[in-house]
Amino acid sequence: MTSQASDPPRQSAAWLNVAAKAGGAILSFLLYVVLARAMRPEGFADVAVIFAWLAIAGNVAGFSAPFVLVRFVPDYLAARQHGLARGVVQFALAATMAASVAAAAVAAALVAGGALPLPRDLPQSVLVAAALLPASVLLLVLAGLLMGLKRAPMAELLTNVVRPALMVGGIGVLWLVRPPPLPAPTVLALYLAASVLMALVTLAYAGFVVPRAALHAPPRYLARAWSRAAGGFMLVTATAALHERVDLLMMGALAAPPDVAAYAVAARFSQTVTVAVSAVGTVMAPHVVERLAELREGRLERLRPLVRDTARTALHVCLLALAAFALLGPLLLRLFGPHYGQAYLPLVVLALGQVAAALAGPAAPFTTLAGEPRIAIASLAAGIVANAALNVLLVPRLGGVGAAIATAAGMVCAAFLARAWTRSRFGLDTAAFGGAR
Repeated sequence: MTSQASDPPRQSAAWLNVAAKAGGAILSFLLYVVLARAMRPEGFADVAVIFAWLAIAGNVAGFSAPFVLVRFVPDYLAARQHGLARGVVQFALAATMAASVAAAAVAAALVAGGALPLPRDLPQSVLVAAALLPASVLLLVLAGLLMGLKRAPMAELLTNVVRPALMVGGIGVLWLVRPPPLPAPTVLALYLAASVLMALVTLAYAGFVVPRAALHAPPRYLARAWSRAAGGFMLVTATAALHERVDLLMMGALAAPPDVAAYAVAARFSQTVTVAVSAVGTVMAPHVVERLAELREGRLERLRPLVRDTARTALHVCLLALAAFALLGPLLLRLFGPHYGQAYLPLVVLALGQVAAALAGPAAPFTTLAGEPRIAIASLAAGIVANAALNVLLVPRLGGVGAAIATAAGMVCAAFLARAWTRSRFGLDTAAFGGAR
């Protein structure tokens, strides 16, 4: 008899996770509005670029532990190997905390020693960001554990909804105590406090929902196997993080801070849609893991509808976002202030690119879970190269619109290359309207 845990996920489950993501996106949007109103464009640009670098550093220092936990925890629990389940969680926490603390210490030493000459108040901002890295990585790892336990909506609530809500409330208090403009180091220090608090709350909740048998079983370790899996996943996640943020980093290098600030708003909206799409894939992940044996044997009957439904739900999310941005973009951007109206065209271009990329389906995350991370890495790397090259050509001439065109082209390039290679390797078409090879 098939257990409920192995049943194919319904699209309603994906939409529930999207709803949690949407709640976090709305609060993140509100946070960006408050920051844009409370900071000078130069300071807002500094915070946006630091967040981009933190996301990349977090994926490297995180050693892909969230993916490792999603990959192994449901597998071990299904097989009643509770000692291994506990062992992989302890391994993930120990490895990531050691790596993130070491990376933070190196960054702080370089800045404090004057090895990185930075303008404005960026040295203080980088020091706070270095302290923020371990807390952010811990949240990533705990979210991966909750997703592996099939509690993805709660993971989103704790890690991506409550934290921006705390930030908005904290900035409101600062606004009363210290009138704007707020300096970037102060904003980052507030984010650090919110991150530490939510890491502690999420850790407590994770300890409550882990099955008692796994919580009390003597831990067993397969560190070599987990490290090999983490290495492949890390390349994928780090490449994906760079793929999602190369436009903002290129703008930071090629454009003036006020232009970077305006584009950062468009990029933030785009990343919100990316997060919502990843929420759909998150629901898919543990169920793909449970069907890896079928995939290796070429039995795709249950995988095809799973992947197709995931692709179509993601496409619907992107279409809804495109319609919302096209119709409401001017009104939404007006909330940020008069300077940010120029983000409208980049925002629409980015949304069009996401719709086109969604047509190819979730090939990159699927192949990563299926043990072929090289497909995801190669496709994302091709997208990064296309994105960066087009940014160099277009940003000096078109500014934010050029960065958006370059990014949309990189998205589509990566998505359709991954789809083609996945179909060639597994005989499975990940497209929203595809079929078997």
